[in-house]
Amino acid sequence: MFATAKIGAVLVTVNTAYKSHEVEYLLKQSNVKTLALIYSFQDVDYLRIIYDLLPELKNSERERLKSKYFPCLKSLIYIGQEKHRGMYNSNELMLLGSHYPNDELRKILASLNGDNIINMQYTSGTTGFPKGVMLTNKNILNNGLSIGERQKFTQND
Repeated sequence: MFATAKIGAVLVTVNTAYKSHEVEYLLKQSNVKTLALIYSFQDVDYLRIIYDLLPELKNSERERLKSKYFPCLKSLIYIGQEKHRGMYNSNELMLLGSHYPNDELRKILASLNGDNIINMQYTSGTTGFPKGVMLTNKNILNNGLSIGERQKFTQND
């Protein structure tokens, strides 16, 4: 989360138990531009879900996805060494980062402040589908501070 905040991106968290229709809802509702995923967790096959939702991904160049149903989504990153059609893997992503000048990152860092939205979390959908809650840097830091104070943490903890 802190890495995405430092580049001015908003991290949208996805529940690891989401099924296909829930992932579809989240991708549409949040306007995700880049999706990072692992192969699977427990009984959820994320790779299958994504290829089912984005059949055009199998014929897409990396970072050039054009989806009718998810028009904002342009890039996918597979967290791991395996290569999957239409996605960067972890090693390729790290190489891409070395091709961008540091002054571009410095410019982004200089524009950021505590009021920037850095995280979007989806609430449990007790009355329907989950709703996205946008959290700023200050929200998250104040939450951590409050928890620490209530647990009587000190600088020695």
